[in-house]
Amino acid sequence: MAHGSLQKRIALRIRSARQAARLTQSELAAALALSRSAVAQWESASGSAPSTASFARLATTLGCTFEWLATGHGPRSAAHPTATDGGDDVPAVCHRHFAHNDEEERMIEAFRALDDFDRAAVMTLTETLSARPQRARRARPPP
Repeated sequence: MAHGSLQKRIALRIRSARQAARLTQSELAAALALSRSAVAQWESASGSAPSTASFARLATTLGCTFEWLATGHGPRSAAHPTATDGGDDVPAVCHRHFAHNDEEERMIEAFRALDDFDRAAVMTLTETLSARPQRARRARPPP
């Protein structure tokens, strides 16, 4: 799929969510502590897409899910009933479920490219390594 087509769909979802939240570009920009031109860029088919952190802040501010805003998949609304709480709002994004840096993003992409057998091996290794006491881990050289 061409980058322009992807950016156009992202831009349309951002604009749609902003309008549904009844915010102007300026109001959304103020809520995010950004310039109006940043929001205008995100809503432009030829503009730039937000960073992952900005997508998360946008989703929270606009009351939509991160997944829907970034990909168009999943439920649009962040507010839906859950079986345990009787219908309280569910947060738009849970930051611990997303890559925190480029290294984690690369790991996720590589993991997704593996077949089921190799994924199981990587999971076993990762869980084994992460279960060791902190002091037993080797000092890592800086990236």
